[in-house]
Amino acid sequence: MYASLHNILAKSRGIGLALHNCSKPGLADFALKAYVELYRKRRRPSFMLISEIMNSDVNVCTEDTPLKDVYELIQSSIEGFVVVLDSFQHRVPIGIVNEHSICESVVGRQRPTRSLDAGAVLDSNIKRLCHNVEVTECESVLDRGADAILVVNERRQFLGAVDPEELERAARAAARRYHIPTIFAGVAGQQIPAAVEIPAFGWLK
Repeated sequence: MYASLHNILAKSRGIGLALHNCSKPGLADFALKAYVELYRKRRRPSFMLISEIMNSDVNVCTEDTPLKDVYELIQSSIEGFVVVLDSFQHRVPIGIVNEHSICESVVGRQRPTRSLDAGAVLDSNIKRLCHNVEVTECESVLDRGADAILVVNERRQFLGAVDPEELERAARAAARRYHIPTIFAGVAGQQIPAAVEIPAFGWLK
């Protein structure tokens, strides 16, 4: 078993050689941990991106859209809401409108419906995710109680929406795909500093 582990370590650049020639147990342990981190990075599977589970067929409007038109968009929406943009030119999402937000404004605040537009019944409790992030990095969004999870690009322009249940399923499935071989179980959970100076070996990154 030792010979097998030694052969695996010897294949890595620098780290295997350091472990092989090392006479100090502390340095050997560090070299082993460093190789485990290298192994994790190289063997890490390509996880699903947010863009792969988002729905791009989402109804949108601007703040000045009349309430009557907004309600019609909601009725034809799969998501059950309409995304409100700052403008059709910039396409930056600022909130959503659903039946609950309309009732809250009309009934709760007793506003006349004729003078209302999308901006007046806006729900701004949303979370924005960039389209190119992995689903495993976004699971914490589910704990924040957002009324909608919207997907944007690097310029904050709206691209689509993500169903919270779909995000949770995708994150759990991706987490199950990533595991560390049993041979490294003792050191797999330990983190390696970004850059550490080792005497006689220089900086190890």
